[in-house]
Amino acid sequence: MKKTYLLFFLFSISFSFSQTNEKELNEIVEAEMKSASGLMELAVNPNTLNYDVTYQN
Repeated sequence: MKKTYLLFFLFSISFSFSQTNEKELNEIVEAEMKSASGLMELAVNPNTLNYDVTYQN
């Protein structure tokens, strides 16, 4: 009977340590969204559309 209680106790402790921090995860998601939106909203200069630079010194 003691082994059963011990097993149940250890099993319940493992679930308590497996929880994630949602606040930290949401902060990471927001930072990644801002980074991606900055890359997608790139403003193209119409004066430099026909440049083909292969070497610049």
